[in-house]
Amino acid sequence: CAKEQRYLDTIRDMKQEYDREKKTVRMLRAARANAYNQKSELEEFFLKCIHEARKDVLRRRHRSSPDQGVAGDQPPDRRKVIEMLLSSEDVLVFLYEKLFPHRTGMVMSH
Repeated sequence: CAKEQRYLDTIRDMKQEYDREKKTVRMLRAARANAYNQKSELEEFFLKCIHEARKDVLRRRHRSSPDQGVAGDQPPDRRKVIEMLLSSEDVLVFLYEKLFPHRTGMVMSH
């Protein structure tokens, strides 16, 4: 009888430990999902910035004369570098994949 009670107590303790571990796993999964969503917000911000910067470059390019450059009050060399970086899909994909390695191989679609 004492042996049987020990087994029942052990089973009860193990079930409680199992339930605690399941709860911990649920919390960890929720935390991981939360971290993923935060990265998604940063990712969305990056894509929006690139999109807006490209639109700005195109707008300035159409408004200004060829000798004025693109970025208004910035030095000509800096304007050229910004324009070249924004016009290079390879550079933007490289930056994107370095900033968001969990998205490596995906095409920027914004």
